[in-house]
Amino acid sequence: MDAMRPHAEALFGAPVEFVVQQARVGGGVAFVMLQPQRPGGGKIIPAQTPFAQTDRYDPHFMDGIRLDAFLQKSGNTWVLVEYAVGATDAWFASESFCKDYAPVLPEVCG
Repeated sequence: MDAMRPHAEALFGAPVEFVVQQARVGGGVAFVMLQPQRPGGGKIIPAQTPFAQTDRYDPHFMDGIRLDAFLQKSGNTWVLVEYAVGATDAWFASESFCKDYAPVLPEVCG
């Protein structure tokens, strides 16, 4: 989760911790679904974050602030490759991700 933390803190302000809703790991890649929160379970109010000042923030077309992300292992470190905030669809369920992420997308790439 440390690979995602700096990005989450840039979006929502520091500090951020995650509730892991889903984590799939295999073949040196990972797909995670994370619910960001303040330490100890404090709620993040999206409209009061740096993210609200960006053109990516549109509460009418978002399903909360859940983070979905693809990561790749590089040596002993996980590196963030791609992510979405508040996705309302399964953006990751695309054959275009199968080349690199088949081990963690069996229902798409099977």
